[in-house]
Amino acid sequence: MSNVTSRLSQRMASMSDGKSQRAYMALIFRLAALVEPNKKRLGEWYFTTPIRQLAGLTACELTAAGQAFLVVEFLRAILTEGTSNLLG
Repeated sequence: MSNVTSRLSQRMASMSDGKSQRAYMALIFRLAALVEPNKKRLGEWYFTTPIRQLAGLTACELTAAGQAFLVVEFLRAILTEGTSNLLG
């Protein structure tokens, strides 16, 4: 999975900002759904839950600030290291 995510990240970096943001958002939701399959809780997490490990910003705030790659790396760490409970 890390090779696929890495290739997607490289490809998205070459896109224009708007396209890149949407592509990252889609990737974030796909990865996060592997941790939290409940769509309602997933949406709440993305828009309202501060991520302590990422300066207390939400995934949405980080994406809007052009830092979505940090959310992707955060989710990859959860998926590869087995850290559970995305929503705290």
